[in-house]
Amino acid sequence: MFFFSFFMTIIKNLLKEFRSFFDFDLNNSGFTNVFFVKTLQITMLLGYGGVIISSVLIMPSHIVFNFFIFSFLLTMLYLYVRSFENFLISKIAFLIIDISFLNTLFLLNGGINGPTLLVFVICFTLFVFFTEHLFQKFVIGVFLANLFLFMIIQYKFAYLIHDYLNYKMHFADNILIIFVSIVAEIPLVLFIQRYFVKSKLKMEEADRLKSAFLANMSHEIRTPMNAILGFSEMLRDKTISDTDKSHYLDVIRENGKILLQLINNIMQLSKIDAEIINLKESPIHLKTFLSKVLESFRNDLQRKSHIKTSIEVPINDHELVVLNDELMLFQIVSNLVANAIKYTDYGLIQLGYFLTEDRDSLIIFVSDTGIGIPESAKEFIFDRFRQADEDYSRDFSGSGLGLSICKELTLLLRGEIWVESKEKVGSTFYLSLPLHFASTDQIKIKKHQMN
Repeated sequence: MFFFSFFMTIIKNLLKEFRSFFDFDLNNSGFTNVFFVKTLQITMLLGYGGVIISSVLIMPSHIVFNFFIFSFLLTMLYLYVRSFENFLISKIAFLIIDISFLNTLFLLNGGINGPTLLVFVICFTLFVFFTEHLFQKFVIGVFLANLFLFMIIQYKFAYLIHDYLNYKMHFADNILIIFVSIVAEIPLVLFIQRYFVKSKLKMEEADRLKSAFLANMSHEIRTPMNAILGFSEMLRDKTISDTDKSHYLDVIRENGKILLQLINNIMQLSKIDAEIINLKESPIHLKTFLSKVLESFRNDLQRKSHIKTSIEVPINDHELVVLNDELMLFQIVSNLVANAIKYTDYGLIQLGYFLTEDRDSLIIFVSDTGIGIPESAKEFIFDRFRQADEDYSRDFSGSGLGLSICKELTLLLRGEIWVESKEKVGSTFYLSLPLHFASTDQIKIKKHQMN
């Protein structure tokens, strides 16, 4: 009774994992690795099921024990791969465990008269499915060599094989393995089906977004370019007043800045995709840093005179100097401030920072009293080519790249970014970064370089 209760407790806990069987991330580790984890997951669960069923059918104790050892080792391996995501080592370990189980099953369950060859074919197919390149060839070689070993044992050393005590036990064992194999195949086949259906939907969505992006880019490039060409042509009129001339030059300069920002965003994404961005850590005096960010938007803020700005810093850490990539951090925060200015006509824009209670992380925030973000848009607001308002006739221009760049750069800094927002009230963007204090020597070196 205790034996049965023990395994029921294990099954109950593992079923929590089974409920999330179809919850997978296509962008996580690639299909073969995700499929490997799911195969390991379902095999582990069915292993414990085999222990219980073989116990209920009063199978020989060595068969029950074989199932138990197999399931226990798979549990340890599953916990390892979920914790460390070392897929190559995990696949090699799974191969060793699986081959050991098959050989033990062959010797204890009647050799070729038992269900081992059926399990062998299923395992071989699954291993070929989630391995690649040289390792896949190695796996094929191991399985074929093991099949040859089965033939030698069956015909040369048959006395090593434990035969069934009676026909009923033979029949029950084969039915059990066939049932377990079918139960294992159904969720794995459904997983593959859902995976590729979801992949197809993602590809279609990506194509749609790229098409929308290209159409938007055409609009975003033509609009400032037309303004530059148009007002440049008007400057050729010698009868215009100095006031008008100054206004035309302002328009040309502002539209030039819009084009430059668009080009910078596209180049930044190209660098991120090519993985050619290197971190260059240096001491950053946060209060001064935030002041520099605001200062870079002085002209934009002067045109929106109804907006007030402030910098909020903790009293105890108002002279905080941290170690991070200043250029990358400037790009993130300035993108957030640019959005705050764009979507705010009245009210307040605040920049600031604070430390978490354990002083393990730095939180930088940018808040505004602008139009806010719809709840439905929060889940994709950091995706490429996406905006809260994706209608072509929307009120605000933009390529939909700014926030996606913020997210990509934040990940490079090993941080997180998220937003809290309410429509017609405002938004607050939070940037969480690992906290590294700059040493006195590092601060002195930076001051010397600046001088």
